[in-house]
Amino acid sequence: MAGSVDSVDEKILDLIRENARLTYSEIGEKVGLSRVTVKNRMDAMERSGVIAGYRTEIDMAKNSEYRQFFLDIEAVPEEFDTVKERVLGIEMLKRVYVTTGECRIHAIGFTKDQEEMYRCMRELYNSTKGIRRLNSNTVLTVLRDERSPRGADRAVLPDSGNRETKGGKYDENGSDGDN
Repeated sequence: MAGSVDSVDEKILDLIRENARLTYSEIGEKVGLSRVTVKNRMDAMERSGVIAGYRTEIDMAKNSEYRQFFLDIEAVPEEFDTVKERVLGIEMLKRVYVTTGECRIHAIGFTKDQEEMYRCMRELYNSTKGIRRLNSNTVLTVLRDERSPRGADRAVLPDSGNRETKGGKYDENGSDGDN
């Protein structure tokens, strides 16, 4: 399989994205395969790394004890790897991404109070060589939180008449800026 999936594998992946606790038999019923065939396909996807694991997902944003926040960090190029490793070592940061832009990191964290977040930011900034800029935002309300949706490789703007963005660029005429 070497990391590639067919349409049946996609259906299996969609099912376990929604509910990873489904049995092989339940998945087989939904995709028209035997439980043994489903198990063999899932084993192959695990071996190839398509399925990286099964986890319990706890929505800390719904736990009123925690506040969700974002950190946006810009590092100097020479120190980017050092900054990245330092950010990865901060326990309260649960998701960390390298993003577009020059040496940028976006992190999502959870904290019990603003002071804890402020201490974390201050210590990160003061103790890590190479941080050019550090910004934070606290989430007030989550309007939508979908993870790894199918078709995530393309963005459709809700009011754009289904015009797609290309490479993150979009203008009011529907052009991707390359015309």
